[in-house]
Amino acid sequence: MPEAVEYGLKKCDECDIKVDCRVRRRRRMPGETARDASLTAREEISRIMHCVLDKIAVEMNDRFHQLMLLNDKFGFLVDARSLLGDEVDLEKLTKGCEDLQNVISQFFQT
Repeated sequence: MPEAVEYGLKKCDECDIKVDCRVRRRRRMPGETARDASLTAREEISRIMHCVLDKIAVEMNDRFHQLMLLNDKFGFLVDARSLLGDEVDLEKLTKGCEDLQNVISQFFQT
């Protein structure tokens, strides 16, 4: 990850793009001496990259979970070997059709 930040900063330098963070000021409590509480540009870029990577990981997990649910409901329809094979498992096929019927009926009831 630090390599990605360095690469991005290098590209910004090559393209003559200024990479400075906005200075955020906050009220000082009695006894504090610091004037600003902002992050450096490098720290801000790193923070944003971590947030983006976290969001990507969450979205990928959500999509994978949705795909697993779709496979549970409709997977029996795309299993060509069991549908076109010599020995068709009628119990499994019947169970899959009943589950599909239940899902479709719940969809149209709402």
